[in-house]
Amino acid sequence: MRHKLNALLSPAPAGSRGASHAVDVAIVVVILLDLLLFVIGAESGLPPAVHRVVIGLEDLIVVLFAIEYLARLWSCVEDERYRAPAGSRLRYSMTPMAVVDLLAALPVLTLIPGLGLVFPLGMSTLRGFRVLRLVRVGKLVRYSPSMRAFGRAIHRVREELMVVLVFVTVLALTGASLIVYFERDMQPGVLGDFADGIWWAIVTMTTVGYGDVVPITPSGRLVAAVLAIAGIGVFAAPAGLLAAAFGEEMQRDRSRRERRRERERRDREERRLGLLVEEAVEQAIDETLGGALDPSHTGRVIAAARAAAKSASASVNFCPHCGESIGDHR
Repeated sequence: MRHKLNALLSPAPAGSRGASHAVDVAIVVVILLDLLLFVIGAESGLPPAVHRVVIGLEDLIVVLFAIEYLARLWSCVEDERYRAPAGSRLRYSMTPMAVVDLLAALPVLTLIPGLGLVFPLGMSTLRGFRVLRLVRVGKLVRYSPSMRAFGRAIHRVREELMVVLVFVTVLALTGASLIVYFERDMQPGVLGDFADGIWWAIVTMTTVGYGDVVPITPSGRLVAAVLAIAGIGVFAAPAGLLAAAFGEEMQRDRSRRERRRERERRDREERRLGLLVEEAVEQAIDETLGGALDPSHTGRVIAAARAAAKSASASVNFCPHCGESIGDHR
């Protein structure tokens, strides 16, 4: 039962139309419905009857997500990645998607009677968990091949992105320090401390330019010009890296799907040819022996021929995940 549950909750392969695919579609529909309820519930002036329906559906959805999280936690040991004798469920619970599932299910605490007494601020503290419903959007990553490809692209260029992040941090800190040094005497109310400088530096580097804080000294304007020009290059570099990596990952996904379809087509063709061969062998035996061979013996001959064909074709195996030949991985 646990193995079947794990298979149902695992994302279905592309093109699959089985029970796992149906579960995936149902979860995506529930997530989208929950987001719609969140938008409706944020509207003021809802009729009391509509408000009660929205709250009831929200409570039902959060219970479903809590059950889903517990089911994933219970069945995760069937996954070969979490079959360690000890700590397997703990390792699974620390994965990014498991953390998203947990955060999405935490609002269920608001439905437990009397739990507000445990918190210093009562139920007002627990109601804050409802904000975590927005985290449920992250659950869509599990069911979207494009979003998974984007996550792999980020992982591929993580070192380059870290270098850019460090450079942006150093640039922002330097720009904030210089602008405060040059402008605090002239504008103590808007650029008088380091926090104001950081805010101004980030807004300038991202070229947002709200215009509420403008340097008036020549030195301050020079710092602003340098930050604005540097910001264009700093944020263009990771955008280009991500775009290139994302394009490559999408191309790999397309190649995998094409190889999988080709493998399935080849398997269907082999099965069709196998049936034709069996019929031809049976007909040849009947014609050669004139029906002298017992039908059960004929079946054994055909079964032996089929087993020999399978053992001969076993030398060419294909990876079930990427569709490539096993020999390509050596």
